[in-house]
Amino acid sequence: MTSTDTIDHLYDTSFAFGGPIKRDKVWFWTAHRYWGYKIFRTDSYYETNPFDLVYQPDLTRLGADSQPNISDDVRLTWQMSPRNKLSAYYNFAPRQTHLWNLSRTTQADAAQLQRVNPNHFETLTYRSTISSRMLFEAAAGNLTEDWTREPNPESETSLLYPVTEANTGVNFRAYNGNYSHNITSLRSYRSALSYITGSHAFKVGFNLQQGPSRTNVWTTYDSALTVRGGQPLQVTVRTTPYTNLEQLVADLGVFAQDTWTLNKFTFNLGVRFDYLNNRVPAQSAVGGTWIGPRQFDEIENVPNWKDIGPRFGIAYDLFGNGKTALKATLSRYVQTTTVGFARQVNPLLINNSTTRNWTDVNGDGLPQVSPGCSYPSAGCELSAPANNAFGTTLTTTHFDPELETGWFKRRNNWEVSSSITQEIRSNVSAEVAYFRRAQGHFQVTDNQVVAPADFQSFCVTAPSDPRLPSGVSGQQICGLSDQTPVSFARVPNVDNLVTFADNYGKQVETFNGIDTSVNARLRRGVFLSGGVASGDIHQNECGVRIDNPSQRVVALPGGGATTFDTFCDWHTGWLTQVKASGSYTLPWHEVQLGAVLQNLPGQPILAAWTFTSAEARPSLGRNLTGAASRTLNLIEPGTMYTPRRTQVDVRISKAIRLQGSRRLQAMVDIFNAFNSNAAVGATSQAGEPPPAINTTYSPTSAEWLKPFNILQGRYVKIGAQLTF
Repeated sequence: MTSTDTIDHLYDTSFAFGGPIKRDKVWFWTAHRYWGYKIFRTDSYYETNPFDLVYQPDLTRLGADSQPNISDDVRLTWQMSPRNKLSAYYNFAPRQTHLWNLSRTTQADAAQLQRVNPNHFETLTYRSTISSRMLFEAAAGNLTEDWTREPNPESETSLLYPVTEANTGVNFRAYNGNYSHNITSLRSYRSALSYITGSHAFKVGFNLQQGPSRTNVWTTYDSALTVRGGQPLQVTVRTTPYTNLEQLVADLGVFAQDTWTLNKFTFNLGVRFDYLNNRVPAQSAVGGTWIGPRQFDEIENVPNWKDIGPRFGIAYDLFGNGKTALKATLSRYVQTTTVGFARQVNPLLINNSTTRNWTDVNGDGLPQVSPGCSYPSAGCELSAPANNAFGTTLTTTHFDPELETGWFKRRNNWEVSSSITQEIRSNVSAEVAYFRRAQGHFQVTDNQVVAPADFQSFCVTAPSDPRLPSGVSGQQICGLSDQTPVSFARVPNVDNLVTFADNYGKQVETFNGIDTSVNARLRRGVFLSGGVASGDIHQNECGVRIDNPSQRVVALPGGGATTFDTFCDWHTGWLTQVKASGSYTLPWHEVQLGAVLQNLPGQPILAAWTFTSAEARPSLGRNLTGAASRTLNLIEPGTMYTPRRTQVDVRISKAIRLQGSRRLQAMVDIFNAFNSNAAVGATSQAGEPPPAINTTYSPTSAEWLKPFNILQGRYVKIGAQLTF
């Protein structure tokens, strides 16, 4: 690494206040926060010569990611009567991110500008105390989110062909993906009725979401270039521009639950009905570089899913003294989604990209092609598409009707747990818990044009590299397969059926975990809390590799994906997290000391190696079919990890009592007190922690395993809070 994350500036300002508009009748609360940052990101340099095909970083120009944020909240409450209350809430939270997704593999010219404005959420809530035992609640809300992904306005090359270096995974010159304008309007409704007696707490209710989603998509030149060592390799071509529309007809949940206390037992008994219905409105798209105008009819009930899931729990007071509790749960959950399945089915988003081999005949670094030309020759530098239905209106992906509609068809997760909680002494307790989660209803894609007989087995020899495990370096890797040229030449060569994996074999994804924790509230203001959590993830998809016996798009732990992976059955191994926190109030001057310790597992080490026909030809006897290269992970997931990460954060605070009820809390926070330099992700992605190291491997590149970023170095933050 030639640089690390460096803070240019941080700011965070907030204030809140409220009070009565009409005493005991109407009152308000408002909160406002303005915060942001500018951070120079690790090794995210602009390019010295952004017009060639070799990424040469300009070490004098480091990219900076900046984001100003606003959050304005207002709440009004009206006590309509002693038993009835109405409240309204509004939140406005626009933001703008300069050089979004900036990292050491997405350099500054290739980062994007993101705008989120308007972005607001409003709700109206009604509560009624019907009796001393019965409470009724109802609410309605609306979320409007309008966000864009735009070219970097600070770059002179962001509207040129984007380039990706296969040896390092670095994307430069322009963004290698879709620019977009995304508009979501989501309406929500919920209601619940609670009835509480001496031994029962019963509740029934529902929640419902509805709304449209619209995404306008475009790319530069409707194409992206891939090079290897600066030499042309292939071009990814896309069906942009287009606007895809999806409609969330209903995401409905209806539930009933009861907490029943019977002697030393407490039963939590619940059941939930889930219903999801989407549709794809009729839509059309103008032509682009690689495809003409298209028009598609409306598609309804994609999906139309119904599920019933139990929520059962039991707690037992073992000795009847409230000091020892045995607990167990059994629950079934469904995958949370809004219009995700509708996007899978939307014809505009199916068959919308493919790759073409690129031979730069005239050496100008620009791909040229014309209809009916003979590849490779002058003016004909691109091969036929890997998917020969690309650029047509032929739908090459179909969904099994059994997958789209019916009962118990949705991705689901069964979870069981058991625990024992013990009061060791007054104000000291400990807990040991076991968890198991098992995923179900996986989907698989079956290309019905081909069968295993249409593939030829071959081996490749891994690079001789002391950085690789001894069992991999320089060794033959067999069990790979490539589609035969005869079967690839069929028209169409793709006719995908998306259906349940269980129709072909068994796919497994499970998690087993054990957690232990201790909480202690001791004398003289001492509070301690800590625990150890260990877990193992097991994935096995060997039984559902249908067409090509060795190839499937596989998500890799730690981020990214490989399109050619021989490891279909693997465990992460038991990975352990250690976390502890504590605080102590000194016996004088109301000074409080606090600290948090985290000791976390290292990052999974993988090696996604891109090989070409040159490496495959000695065994295969010919060039690879279709794409000019393949990606192969050389290291079995779960077998190698980076060193563990330890981080300690400290806070020192002092309360200062002012006149009357006013109180000032002064704080000094020390982040990463021992200045750990562990690898961490550069930016956060939706729902998942970002990868922390570069797993793109090449024997000639030093980029493999380099951190995308390291933990922010020790810094001190001084703050104050005034209460009055």
